[in-house]
Amino acid sequence: MTLIESPQRERRHPIRADVRLSSADGEMPAEVAMIDLSCHGMGTDGLIHFVPDSIVRVEFPNGAIRTGTAMWHDSFWSGIRFDSPLDPAEPDRLMTTLERAPHFSRRAA
Repeated sequence: MTLIESPQRERRHPIRADVRLSSADGEMPAEVAMIDLSCHGMGTDGLIHFVPDSIVRVEFPNGAIRTGTAMWHDSFWSGIRFDSPLDPAEPDRLMTTLERAPHFSRRAA
């Protein structure tokens, strides 16, 4: 008898922080809330959605930028898979940074 191992779900870090999403064609970025983060992607909550398989640019409040692919969306939630995974220590570093400064700075006009 052969045992079939079920795939283990990647650890997701729950967080509430802002991110800016835009399409690869330079569409005006929109801010949404990031609700979780893993090495391979993130979940968002917001009004903007991308068609699955669309290329998405993600900007974090600390200035980091990632590209990824929209995987799914439902109601207000969506999932984005990063083009290249974060290194294993990067989610913890990013989470620490985002917990201290979860929003983009607002500049006075």
